[in-house]
Amino acid sequence: MNDPSILTSAMAFIVVAALAAVLAVATIAYLAVEACGTARPSRPAARRAGRRAPASLTLQLDGQE
Repeated sequence: MNDPSILTSAMAFIVVAALAAVLAVATIAYLAVEACGTARPSRPAARRAGRRAPASLTLQLDGQE
């Protein structure tokens, strides 16, 4: 068990597994936000892109219903 190559391989495996777990969590969080529909472009972003934001979004941001 004290063989350095085995320890190095084990540490590399743990690092790769941790990175894969972080990527999986980030992907799931991104998909959850997309599914909830909360990642809409803001009015300034829509204005910069040269188009108007949807009326429902405008009313929602203004606090009116």
